[in-house]
Amino acid sequence: MGSINAVTIPCDNNEHLIVFEMELMTFCHLLCKIIAKTFPRFDSKENRNLEYYEKKSKRKLRVILKFLKDLKS
Repeated sequence: MGSINAVTIPCDNNEHLIVFEMELMTFCHLLCKIIAKTFPRFDSKENRNLEYYEKKSKRKLRVILKFLKDLKS
């Protein structure tokens, strides 16, 4: 499994600041965009709801989960 580079910095008020590597936020941002694209847009003209897109969405999510599984190995 991968590792995340982070460091904790003690502050004057007995609390700690957690600082992550810069690329982590970019990775999370891009991953969220990929996952968001699996959800269908609602088209009021075609009168279709989310149940209509269920199979298509599940197929896309399976591809993403396979990608993430391959990424961590």
